[in-house]
Amino acid sequence: MSLPNPEVLSLYDPRTNTTQVGEILGRKSILRPIDEFGEDVENILALVSGERVSLFCKRPEGVVTPPSTPTLGDGTGKNAGELYEIWRRLNIAGLPVAPQAWIANRESVACPDLTVGGEHFYDRRDSKLIGKRGRPLLPTDPVFLSISRENIEDALWEVIEIASRQDIVIPFDDPMALLVKPNGNFKVYLLDFTTTMFDHSLPRRANISYASRFMRYMDNTRKLLEKHLSKKTIDFFFKFI
Repeated sequence: MSLPNPEVLSLYDPRTNTTQVGEILGRKSILRPIDEFGEDVENILALVSGERVSLFCKRPEGVVTPPSTPTLGDGTGKNAGELYEIWRRLNIAGLPVAPQAWIANRESVACPDLTVGGEHFYDRRDSKLIGKRGRPLLPTDPVFLSISRENIEDALWEVIEIASRQDIVIPFDDPMALLVKPNGNFKVYLLDFTTTMFDHSLPRRANISYASRFMRYMDNTRKLLEKHLSKKTIDFFFKFI
């Protein structure tokens, strides 16, 4: 009996004009559908050039792709070249995006998974999942609660200043994501960068508006986690009385 053919992963890097071909070893869904768009987000583990790599992969809405195709995008109609160019310009501008991007198929790009060390992204989607109790409490949740609102705002202002000076407007739908590490370090990232705007006439005003939206997500996340963690503590206490 012959073994099934492995799923092939192809990653093209326009900067070096090279293509790495690998084999997909496994998948892990990190977000389940939470709204009418039913988006699919996965971590894909692959063997590329003899090394195991983990990628952040997203299948965009409105784009039909094979199940084995890792993608990053939001169905805005941009092709992979356009998405890659947005990432490249943001990276050159010094904005916090993934350190590497590859063209994975005609519609989309793939980026390294930044959560392989136990880190977690807090953003709009995660806030909705917590509200719907769609994910369990994580080791980074108490760490997130230990980060002051002021420190998060300071990190946001740094991003706003960098972007605004270069007439760049950050994405309006998912403005940012906060990567929290188990050791307490954190960093703001632009992950879903497909709706970024360049050469904007009023970049600062737009960026402040979108950053304020992101802070509302963070405030809601904080409120929900405090509630859930308090309940967990109470439940634990009553087991022993």
